[in-house]
Amino acid sequence: MRWSIVRAALVLIILSLVGISSRGAATGTEIWYQGQLSDAGTPANGTFDFQFTLHDAPTGGNTIGPSLQRNGVTVGNGLFATDLDFGAGAFVGNARWLQISVRPTGDGPFTTLTPRQSLAAVPYALYAMTPAGPTGPAGPKGDKGDTGAAGPGARVQ
Repeated sequence: MRWSIVRAALVLIILSLVGISSRGAATGTEIWYQGQLSDAGTPANGTFDFQFTLHDAPTGGNTIGPSLQRNGVTVGNGLFATDLDFGAGAFVGNARWLQISVRPTGDGPFTTLTPRQSLAAVPYALYAMTPAGPTGPAGPKGDKGDTGAAGPGARVQ
């Protein structure tokens, strides 16, 4: 079977909410990958095994972090999603490409999909939230607003 990723379709990278708290705790390094898998132009259905490798170039180049394998990923109407964690040094501001290989669950060798997928800038929010991330300029000072109503137990002077 020949598998391909439909580039114009769903290729989103969003941050995983795992580890984010309202107190600003560390976010971790996991990202969430969503994609669309088709076979000869028809959306795939079933369970598939995937291999993911992060690279620093669209072809050739170096592998960044570990190779990840996700077995038994459910694909419905061509759509799938999985978590990926390439480690702390994976997203430090440089361009990255994701190489994906796929096979029906447990059935034979993996087929490498081409081309590699360019990753959107969203994973770099992981970098921006670290001490090594860039410090942005202070925003403009706003106008002083009206004083609100006094709450219970407030002293009026």
